[in-house]
Amino acid sequence: MPKNGLPSEVPFDQAKALATEKAGHISEEYIQKAGKDFSKLKVDSLGNIKTISSDINKKKEEFFETNQLAGQPFFHRVGMVLWYDPLTSFGDGLLFDYGLSYSFSQQLSILGGVSWKKQFDADEQLRREGFGVFTCLRFSKWNWFAQGTVNRNQVTITNPAGYESRNFDGKAWASSFAVGRAIPIGKVIRSVVMGSVDPFFDEKSSLYKSRVQLKIGFEIGSFREIKKEVKELVQMDGLKEKGNEKVEYYFKDLDGLGH
Repeated sequence: MPKNGLPSEVPFDQAKALATEKAGHISEEYIQKAGKDFSKLKVDSLGNIKTISSDINKKKEEFFETNQLAGQPFFHRVGMVLWYDPLTSFGDGLLFDYGLSYSFSQQLSILGGVSWKKQFDADEQLRREGFGVFTCLRFSKWNWFAQGTVNRNQVTITNPAGYESRNFDGKAWASSFAVGRAIPIGKVIRSVVMGSVDPFFDEKSSLYKSRVQLKIGFEIGSFREIKKEVKELVQMDGLKEKGNEKVEYYFKDLDGLGH
């Protein structure tokens, strides 16, 4: 009130009258209905209304959300993941994971697929190469997620001359715990960035050089979204074809009038 040229202290009845005058255009019925949908209803000195949805506050308060995928068919829950290790440059080789995901809910999902590492530099004397499979369990909240992964890899490690005793060629287990963030790109694809640590890292048999890893990549949460976009494109193409047919039909009639 002082900002509007009014005294800092006024009698309660006068303050109530001022507030009623500012919000006089808001009906009692509107306020009662709004209370069902909004947790807060604010009115400024100009009488403008600002509302805060009760659903937003509810989502912030509830850590475990209601399963929005309940009753959804299998295909709607299946997605795809492709991760790449940016610490392995394209000039040196490739290290990536590719697989599928299945969502029990929008928060809990299981992922599985294959891992592959290949070094291209023929002069590199210390080589770590191999392939394997991985299984991962992920929990998400908003755009953040945490996941635990178990790998079973076929690894070949070749050391420089004089260190042949450290060579390894065989199967090895690996694990990691990661925290990451998903960044939506349109309706279908999202990019992901995650950092992870392997609590049981073994340098002698690991496909990775370090206990700490960084991965970036892309994911499709559900193939349903791709199917929907394809349908939308088909519908648009169909409308375009129908429009062209109409234009040709009218031109045909005009040609007939000319003769």
